[in-house]
Amino acid sequence: MKRLLSLTMALLLLLTLHVSPARGEEGDPASDPPAGESEGPSSAETAEPGSEPALRDALSWEKSLAYWEQIRGDIPLTGDMGADVLTIARSQLGYSADWRRFEVDASGRIRYSTRYGEWFGWTFSEWCDMFASFCVYYAGKTDYPAEVSCMRHVYALKEAGYWREWNCYIPQAGDLVFFSEKEGSLFPNHVAVIEEVVPGDGTSPSRLITIDGNMPNSDGPTRCVCRMTRSVEDVVGYGTYAPGKTYPAGDTVRSQGWQIIGPDSEYFVDAPTEEALRFLGLIGSPYYAYWFPQATEAADAAAQGADE
Repeated sequence: MKRLLSLTMALLLLLTLHVSPARGEEGDPASDPPAGESEGPSSAETAEPGSEPALRDALSWEKSLAYWEQIRGDIPLTGDMGADVLTIARSQLGYSADWRRFEVDASGRIRYSTRYGEWFGWTFSEWCDMFASFCVYYAGKTDYPAEVSCMRHVYALKEAGYWREWNCYIPQAGDLVFFSEKEGSLFPNHVAVIEEVVPGDGTSPSRLITIDGNMPNSDGPTRCVCRMTRSVEDVVGYGTYAPGKTYPAGDTVRSQGWQIIGPDSEYFVDAPTEEALRFLGLIGSPYYAYWFPQATEAADAAAQGADE
């Protein structure tokens, strides 16, 4: 009898183990990260270089470009470009990159998917400039220069007549503002949408309240869209929506030369020589070389030679 009872209890235990879901399986509440946490790696972490894009789970519908396309018709636009760009930017506040979908680049850095990258075509990339370009596009100015690189964006805005130097223009809400966040540098490495201009002495603003993409997120591991208050001291210039040329001939933004984009930083050099690449620590690392003001066969050949 004891033997039969022991066998029955063993069968019941096996049955219980069989029907209980494993922790973290699809459909199990344990598979969803708690607020402010994530099962995915932190954006500051690195992983094995060369990994393929990873789908940790079904894509987050509300973070996708398709979801935005479905709901954007509910956002009223006025036809005033500055106001409409700001309306689109405000509609994105609180958005964060999709922790479920990421890739590991050749240097081991983890990059997460965003709807802005989906829209631009660079799904896994730094995205402050793609966010700003996205806001302008969905505000209705679909022919406006769009870029993934702040420096290239400045050049495109100059060519199109939408660029304004920091020292000869009073910014307006809805304008794009380009910053150089590296001390002593005049080259732009961040862009945001101006929400409010805080007056200073005379006609010069003292501070700017901006809406920025690709900013650190206090509520999770992925970067987000948030509101910032910034000093005008780091401003390089502005992108406006009325064409014209109000910047001086000797403006402060470099208009000719080589831009080298490495895994984590971008540099400006006279030529992408092996000596320059070694100095920048890019020998053996993936990088892109762009010539300003425009690519030429000679420039392309030089870039290819430096890459080999």
